[in-house]
Amino acid sequence: MTPGKAPRSARAWLKRIAIFEAFKGSVVILVGLGLLHYLDRDLEELGQSFFSHLHLNPASHYPHVFLAAVADLNRTDIVWLAVGALAYSLFRFIEAYGLWRDRAWAEWLAIVSCGLYLPVEFLELFKAFSWTKVAVTAVNIAMVIYLIRVRIWEKSKPLP
Repeated sequence: MTPGKAPRSARAWLKRIAIFEAFKGSVVILVGLGLLHYLDRDLEELGQSFFSHLHLNPASHYPHVFLAAVADLNRTDIVWLAVGALAYSLFRFIEAYGLWRDRAWAEWLAIVSCGLYLPVEFLELFKAFSWTKVAVTAVNIAMVIYLIRVRIWEKSKPLP
């Protein structure tokens, strides 16, 4: 291992994280575009037909919460949600680019952005336990620890 450089396997994991971040950005931008596609449509009716198609009872808890939320959305809210999705996606793409190109600023950005989710994830986990929440929280913790280790390996790598 070269002094001040992460081993080759660490770089491979940084690329995997970059792909994951780009994937998250892509999913969110597709959701934002989907929102714009349904701008002039009745979202509550669309949601009810969606849940019927999935053979879910619209009166059950999660479908009901979703339908109540979309019933209150107006045109301006939808546009702002789409703009927020675009901003989030842009952030994820910039982070993915930096991680792919092995940039120190992107590693710090990833540490902070992953770490910001942890308190919310812990709160959600304690409010209502589920193994899915445990898995998501564990993956996020592992990513933060891994990225901190990479920064320690490369502590001599200056920020641009």
